[in-house]
Amino acid sequence: MSDNEGPTWYTPGDVPGSIEAATIDSSVYVEHIVDVLQAHELDAPRSRIRTLVTSTRDRISERNSTPTDSSDPLEEPRAVRSRIFDVEDATYLGERDLATILGVVLSRYAGSFSLVDPQADSVLDLLWNKQHTTVGFHVVTRPEQEPLTADHVTALHEGNIATGSGRSQAQLAVISPATATERARSVAEDHEIVVVDADVLRRWFNEVRLTPALVGQILEAETVAYNELEHLISELDPLPDIVASRDPLDVSHSSPPIATGDTSAITTSIDQALPVEDETPPPGTQGKLYANPSDDGDFGAFDRFVDNLEEDTS
Repeated sequence: MSDNEGPTWYTPGDVPGSIEAATIDSSVYVEHIVDVLQAHELDAPRSRIRTLVTSTRDRISERNSTPTDSSDPLEEPRAVRSRIFDVEDATYLGERDLATILGVVLSRYAGSFSLVDPQADSVLDLLWNKQHTTVGFHVVTRPEQEPLTADHVTALHEGNIATGSGRSQAQLAVISPATATERARSVAEDHEIVVVDADVLRRWFNEVRLTPALVGQILEAETVAYNELEHLISELDPLPDIVASRDPLDVSHSSPPIATGDTSAITTSIDQALPVEDETPPPGTQGKLYANPSDDGDFGAFDRFVDNLEEDTS
């Protein structure tokens, strides 16, 4: 990449400086920073790069918010960064409410959405209408620590997908705030069903950035009148072009699927759900950092890299 390519905040070869410049610009989302660094700077999983970016941004924000002289008040108070609705919040919603929020999220990228009438006795809960294509979603509410299994995918494949809406679905998807098992993704691939799980939802929520207060307004409006819900959505600022131009269903998962049977209980977090090897991998080249942590030639290379970045920004 030449110096003239890429976003204005990105400086090739200067990861700390790029993160700091992106932090100053509040319109730059974390996932966009991760995209650029993964493409041009760091050969590591997205979850590790995301941790690096967020921790570095937090240190920069803390440093910038510390007054150099307590006797001189700030001319203008710093804006408080609102917490956004995330996967953890989604696990507390019922299927109907979650379908509503997911419909709003998808409509922020493109098109419109509609909820399937429960009286239709359909396995589908949500329809996303984008241009001339309709995507039907089977919404599965699961605690984040419980996986999305092959049974949920099979339920969509074998269930009644008629909705009475008059539009046929060109694509089917199962969507949940849990992480899918390997078997679930394999079955979905066999039947050309898209799996949208916690990893993809986390990206959506980071890009669309709905606040919990707005989510409350959306859910309240949905129970009163749909036109009020449409009015709320129309009042939202448009997404940045780089975000709106993406297809949210391009589900290139950044975290590995849960490598267990569909009936096994999962107690580890998403980022920790990595298979444990019985044998220590053979030693690699000192200091090399690979995308697969088990292939790292030096297991401390990434941690030292993070420490150096944090020192550079302190």
